[in-house]
Amino acid sequence: MKNIGVLLIALVVLASCGGEKKDDRLSKLEELKKQREEITAEINQLEADLIAEGIIVKNKNTSVKIMTVDTVEFKSYLEIQGTVDGDENVIATGKTVGVATGVYVKEGQNVYAGQTLASMDASVLQQSLAELENQYDFLVDVYNRQKSLWEQNIGSEMQYLQAKNNMESMAKRIATTKQQIAMNYITSPINGRVEEVNVKVGSSISPGIPAFRIVNFSKVKVEASVSEAYSENIKVGNVVLIEFPDLNYETEAKLDFVGNYINPNNRSFKVECRLKPEKGMDYRANMMAVMKINNYTNPKAIVVPLNIIQSSAKGEYVYVAVKKKDKYFAEIRYIKKGEVYRGQAEIVEGLKEGDRVITQGYNNLKDGSEIKVVE
Repeated sequence: MKNIGVLLIALVVLASCGGEKKDDRLSKLEELKKQREEITAEINQLEADLIAEGIIVKNKNTSVKIMTVDTVEFKSYLEIQGTVDGDENVIATGKTVGVATGVYVKEGQNVYAGQTLASMDASVLQQSLAELENQYDFLVDVYNRQKSLWEQNIGSEMQYLQAKNNMESMAKRIATTKQQIAMNYITSPINGRVEEVNVKVGSSISPGIPAFRIVNFSKVKVEASVSEAYSENIKVGNVVLIEFPDLNYETEAKLDFVGNYINPNNRSFKVECRLKPEKGMDYRANMMAVMKINNYTNPKAIVVPLNIIQSSAKGEYVYVAVKKKDKYFAEIRYIKKGEVYRGQAEIVEGLKEGDRVITQGYNNLKDGSEIKVVE
């Protein structure tokens, strides 16, 4: 029994030693895997840098597609959101405090300049005017009598002048009263269409409170605010493409107004362009419009798709297919971009007419790689 016990203890010790040795191997395996991942990542990064710099060449006979560079007209546009408005969009309001006694127009009605839109109670002033006109008639009669006597050298000059002064003073009082009565009527300042009616009979009217909105849509304009960062390139006369998303319609116009005032709240300035009347176009005030302002034009530009331009530590580049004897090879060309618009980039340095720029299959290329050009 004693020998059996000793044997069991020895087996337990050996088993524990064997387990510890196994655990050490597993830990070492995990550590080596981790090192391998780090080394692989470092190798890939180093290889990519060396490929970009043209030091090593890899992946021969890659199939690619090319485009032959030619000079074309390149335009870039600044796209901003604007709104539609009538060339004349005005508010008609009362000139004095009162209560509306009549409203004579409704929304959608066409009106002319000077047409009465609403009236307020002016009965007291009307009575005063009647009394003043009666007094004026009497003073006119007195003046005419004094004038007749003065022409016959009867009476004093002072009496004649006094009668004339009284008559003229009364005429001025009547004119002032008529002006006060006129202030009790709200009239349209322009020819146009009534878009808003904010008063009704019995409601109070005060100066400065909008009573009617009149819009003249015989001339339509689109206005927007532009960041001051573009102030150098935005000028009167710039071509503008105006898109109306709600109408599924686009038209061309020119900038008629460019503001010289920078709004300090949002650092922007105002631009406007007027639209010619077009049959069937139902413009509405505050309708959304997208203004595409042409802020740059190059009549002879070299243009490539923006997505084929790659970057490295040395700068931006593209691959060009160069033919040597009967074979094509990829050549790295470092370039300098100009303006960019809608996925197209203007190239101001690095490419020339006739260059064959690789547009597909460039991701795995290296400088000097042999390539196969496919149509």
